[in-house]
Amino acid sequence: MTRLLIEMIKRVLRGERAVCPPDADWQKLIKLADRHKVMPFVARYADEKGVPAELKQRAALALACQGYQGRALADIRAALETAGVDFLLFKGAVTRRRYPSEDLRTMSDIDLLYKPEAHEAFCRAMRAAGFPDREAGRKNDTYRRRPFVCVEAHREMVPASSPYAAYCAGVWERARPAEGTNHTYEMTAEDEFIFCLIHLAQHFQKGGAGLRFIADVYVYDGAVRDRAYLAGELEKLGLSEFYQNISALAAHWFGDGPADPLTERIGRFVLSGGLFGTKGRSSDLAVEGGRWRFVRNACFPSYGEMRSMYPWLDGRKVLLPCAWAYRGVTGVFRRRGNVKRQMERLTAGDAEQGKKLRAFFKECGLDIREGEQR
Repeated sequence: MTRLLIEMIKRVLRGERAVCPPDADWQKLIKLADRHKVMPFVARYADEKGVPAELKQRAALALACQGYQGRALADIRAALETAGVDFLLFKGAVTRRRYPSEDLRTMSDIDLLYKPEAHEAFCRAMRAAGFPDREAGRKNDTYRRRPFVCVEAHREMVPASSPYAAYCAGVWERARPAEGTNHTYEMTAEDEFIFCLIHLAQHFQKGGAGLRFIADVYVYDGAVRDRAYLAGELEKLGLSEFYQNISALAAHWFGDGPADPLTERIGRFVLSGGLFGTKGRSSDLAVEGGRWRFVRNACFPSYGEMRSMYPWLDGRKVLLPCAWAYRGVTGVFRRRGNVKRQMERLTAGDAEQGKKLRAFFKECGLDIREGEQR
């Protein structure tokens, strides 16, 4: 069934006519596409004969969701432009523009970046845009608008503990205001792709990454023009080998590229979970460095991470213990679900399996983990 889904995605990406496979098990296809968040590709077959009504309903729901997201994004852009707050869209909000049709690329959240010093002005602008409630998080703040819109507002592109944090801190130097705007920043296709690969690498090492990530790589591989710049930046990041391996898989699945044994192994790894892998692998990797280390990192994040969560800590490192205490108390009352999930990872994880996964990542070209710096 996975091979059929890959073939369907390949046809749509190439602009070929969607032809209903005569032996398709549509219920399994719908379930699999849902796991990997590639439903729009399957929805292109909704008008073919023999397709269940459920697929037509799912296609309509996906379009409605994208419509709500588009209107919310327009409101946010207008409010931030009026307030004079610089912001940068990234992840799905920009990746979808590289696809043959934007509706093919789903996004669970609208991800954007703004400068830490503009925090108060940003919060006021979001209220003006129709997002009155803010949920402070470890990596980003979250804003919601029913029924389909979730906005993740980042002050840093990646967590302070990420090995790519120092590189991503320079994003504002590479971004420029979009044409016709003053505060809506954008990156080149090459820089978008670099961050896409960073994002992929991080999820790959935390539990896995699904089909949609590989489709992103294939689409960006066709969009970038400055290959020398891309190669040089990936070399700085230590992602050259990983990119070559993932690009080979994308070309094999969606193009006409060959596959070697490692390509096949990476493909099986990608297909064995959902969009973000599996909970089991995530738990194994969480305790691979020891359970005490996991507890310490979960309960006592670094100053850099806490400063991102609580901007009032900037320049006041002496108040870090107070911030830890505040986070602990509020977590018990406001984020019980997250606390429960972390405890489940701690108890369910298998450190030996985590070590085997880490060895596999090294084969793939990822020899650096969270907390280490390049």
